[in-house]
Amino acid sequence: MVQLTPRSYVFNGLEIIRDSLIPFIGKILRKNNNKSWWFVYIYNKLTKEHKHITRSGNLNDLYVQLDELLCLKIINKNKNIFKEHININLVEDVYNIRTKSAHIFLNGGTIEKTFADNALNTMANLIENINKENRGRILELKNQMDFQIFDRKPVKASRETLILYLNKNIWEPSFKLLDKTNTLEINEKEKIKNGMRQAMKELENNSTNEDVLNWFKYHIYSKEGIKTYNRLKNIKEINIPTFEDIRLEFLELCYGEL
Repeated sequence: MVQLTPRSYVFNGLEIIRDSLIPFIGKILRKNNNKSWWFVYIYNKLTKEHKHITRSGNLNDLYVQLDELLCLKIINKNKNIFKEHININLVEDVYNIRTKSAHIFLNGGTIEKTFADNALNTMANLIENINKENRGRILELKNQMDFQIFDRKPVKASRETLILYLNKNIWEPSFKLLDKTNTLEINEKEKIKNGMRQAMKELENNSTNEDVLNWFKYHIYSKEGIKTYNRLKNIKEINIPTFEDIRLEFLELCYGEL
């Protein structure tokens, strides 16, 4: 695995944000004003601060003229148009992340792992309803960063402690929430429960604390794990806890520190 710094993970995430926002911006602005969308919503809003923006353009020109910062600026300067399609608060949060990251870099500072972790999580949330594939790519970056930083450190917690933690914080509350809800079909609830029972059975078959950690890593870092996370989070009726929700706390339990 290529060794990257937290700063590299943040800027890689911002590149994915750009790739996600450009087609989204083009689609929404063209739909709102098909004939003069570029001049009204891009040129008029940006030209005072960014002289390279042309008076006219098309979708391909968005890729040439916009970086992730300008994408976020366009959305912020046209809030009334975009507010029904994207979380404006998250747009501002990612804008602040981009600004702060650039400031740290230009001043020779270091981006800490905690900042990078929160930044990637915010980016993933921003594009949750825009581009699920790219959202998965950002989550993969975040998980890769964890794997890189903690890899080869000894696991301090016992096998029993780790399994007990997962039972208490994942399985038990999940079963209680599923039993209480009346908004899911019985077949859907049983399907989710059976999947959890299978995971619990697999977990119990791990004989050492390292095995438990590796099992956890697979179920959160792999594409299958991210797919499961997205499926559970799409159940809006109840907030089923996921491995991602307890990831940092679980790793802290494993290693004794973050």
